[in-house]
Amino acid sequence: AKLAAASPVLFQSQDSQGFRRISNVSSGRDLLPASQDRMQQVAFYLYATNPHGRRIVEIGKDYVVGEGFTLKAGDPDVLAAAQDFWNDPVNKLDQALHEYVRELSIFGELCLLAAVNPISGRTRLGYIDPAYIDAVEYATLEALPGVAVSGPKTVILRTLSGEKQQRRLEVIRRDEDPYSPSFGHLVGDCFYWPVNKARAETRGISDLFALADWIDGYDQMLFAVMNQVDALS
Repeated sequence: AKLAAASPVLFQSQDSQGFRRISNVSSGRDLLPASQDRMQQVAFYLYATNPHGRRIVEIGKDYVVGEGFTLKAGDPDVLAAAQDFWNDPVNKLDQALHEYVRELSIFGELCLLAAVNPISGRTRLGYIDPAYIDAVEYATLEALPGVAVSGPKTVILRTLSGEKQQRRLEVIRRDEDPYSPSFGHLVGDCFYWPVNKARAETRGISDLFALADWIDGYDQMLFAVMNQVDALS
């Protein structure tokens, strides 16, 4: 489960032009695709099996979520709509927020699909495992092609069995096209939040990534000490 120390070998090389994935527009700040997958696998393993890894994630989650949140709104109709979304039997945000913050810390990114009923407008959230994310595209300024702005634009999912092409989920944002019928309203398919990333990086990094070797080494040291104690008894 030990993760090798971070080095430039783990990151995309700017010198490898012509050999990038078609779906990926990442910069040299991104981890290599195999390293991104490995990082998330190791982080989840440390959380699931190591008490120190678990405590690091849980204490951060407790600081963020604490005892939960209370919805407030000046307009009673707005409050009723927010409470209806919050308490929806599928969304269950009082419980789900703990899980969402925990997974954001473990995997370094969180992607939630927003399914909207076209008749009632009821919105329900679905969780997308980071293992199914192939790449994330960021918006660029039209005046400066290739210069990314701060917000993610599209989440590209990996092709599943039976699919002929990758699914592209547009990240929810406000429609700024004055000629669009949805101008001024939120449009898109999903929410996407990354953490621990450089501005030019497209994917998030786990809170446990920088500590993985240290957590694993400390675990091995304690195991060796216990073996010595057992041998002396």
